[in-house]
Amino acid sequence: MDMEYTQGYSFRAELYWRDTRMFKHRIGASLDDSTIFKTNDGWLFAGIDNYTQFNGVVRVREVIKMDFWFGCYVREGQCFFDIRCISLTRDEPFFAARLEPSRNGFLGWYIPEDDRRQPSEAQLWQLEGFDPAHLAVGYWLNGMTLRSPRGHAVKRLYQQGFPYLSESSSGEDGILMIKVVQVGQGYPFP
Repeated sequence: MDMEYTQGYSFRAELYWRDTRMFKHRIGASLDDSTIFKTNDGWLFAGIDNYTQFNGVVRVREVIKMDFWFGCYVREGQCFFDIRCISLTRDEPFFAARLEPSRNGFLGWYIPEDDRRQPSEAQLWQLEGFDPAHLAVGYWLNGMTLRSPRGHAVKRLYQQGFPYLSESSSGEDGILMIKVVQVGQGYPFP
């Protein structure tokens, strides 16, 4: 890969999805403890939380809010990002997971087998509208379009009533809003 990791352009952020009705939703991920099969965990969720469910005592499934790490790689002045789940504790179920699209285009957290720091180009995302000159703690980067490693714009797609993020062309348009929490965030995982 002829890209250079640039820590000064790397950052930690909260992500929000603004839909066409101008509603803003914090992006989280699904966690389903109602089954031993973990096929429902880690899908990015952007909408009203109609997913969280209690069994009378504890939550059996929920949407977990988290911060995202954008590790920046630059090639010929263009920024590409390795996007990871970041938290303050290793107890977070998606700690260090990498954002990737599934085979059918849904965005989810995948735990890398070898957690290599240097991602392949096929794992890097683009932020249309990103200007590193506007990176500052507490700033909002508005009007961003997230492009998948396959070059598709991210959209919101409802499936079984749940608002998932997807690279599918049949999804609903929206705008990614980024609240910068930390600038110059190095690789956050040991």
